[in-house]
Amino acid sequence: MKKDKSESTIEEGFVIDAIEMKRQIQDKFYEETKNLSAEELIAFIRQKIANSEFADFLSQPGSSTKVAPVDKKA
Repeated sequence: MKKDKSESTIEEGFVIDAIEMKRQIQDKFYEETKNLSAEELIAFIRQKIANSEFADFLSQPGSSTKVAPVDKKA
């Protein structure tokens, strides 16, 4: 059985449509940010990074990506 390039099987009977997942994530991001100014967009992205599972890694010395502290009030 030939598989579509956008699908990958993790276990028998469970298929992820990676392209559709990517599009859904992009659509959600667009809806959340479409009316933001450049400064608000930067703050939004910093907030998302600071609250992500990678925040600890990105704040470690030697990390090539530095994340500015975010005001947790927002």
